[in-house]
Amino acid sequence: MGRAYWCEVTALVHGAGRRMVLATFEASSPRVAMLWIVTRLREMAEQFDPQDAHWARQVFSIAEEHEAAMAAMVFGEDFALTLLVDQVVYVFSAGASTGLEARLPGRSGRLVAAR
Repeated sequence: MGRAYWCEVTALVHGAGRRMVLATFEASSPRVAMLWIVTRLREMAEQFDPQDAHWARQVFSIAEEHEAAMAAMVFGEDFALTLLVDQVVYVFSAGASTGLEARLPGRSGRLVAAR
């Protein structure tokens, strides 16, 4: 089996000091990991205020950024995108999987094609 990539979306409410895992996914390649992250970002942006939603949708829409992130993962680097929306810090991340990450029953992401 080839290398797998662990993806997560976490949230930290400013001042609360508690990190919550919102979604997880184990991807088979850096390309699948990036597709999952972009899909989650777009889905979550639908819940944001219009100005934050527009920015969130645009923040990762450039193909060169996707390619750079995927290349970094191939060489063992982790990827993380951090957004601050309404006092909540969201972190979208991906990196090499150890196979020991905790899965979230019912919340471990499904891959849906980006719109």
